[in-house]
Amino acid sequence: MDQAAGLFRIGLKPKHHHMVHYPLIMQKSGPINIFSSIRYEAKHKELKDAANAITSYKNIAYTLALKQQLQLAYRLLSSDNNFYTTPKQFGRVLTLDSFTLDLYNHRVRFLNKKFNLCVDNITFVSLVNI
Repeated sequence: MDQAAGLFRIGLKPKHHHMVHYPLIMQKSGPINIFSSIRYEAKHKELKDAANAITSYKNIAYTLALKQQLQLAYRLLSSDNNFYTTPKQFGRVLTLDSFTLDLYNHRVRFLNKKFNLCVDNITFVSLVNI
């Protein structure tokens, strides 16, 4: 690093020093590209664009969450191979303890409808492979 600073006569920034550690990080953790955040940034951009298009900022988090849920529902139901006609593989069924069930029963709402996980037919699974 000192050689590069002397050769180019520029002050190096801390990010240049961090590059010295990349080979060790790659040896211990594998390729750096598996730690990329580009997909999350793309999703964040969608939400930022939607937030900028909305004129009312009253309960903006709810509005954006609802918009995302409706977009996902549209994507799952609109294609020729929609969610109900394609074969699916489900992960293991998750058993929730009474504290978590109570927490969900009092906090989870969708379109202002409260769910009662003890009565409603709702099952939690570890994954769904479509």
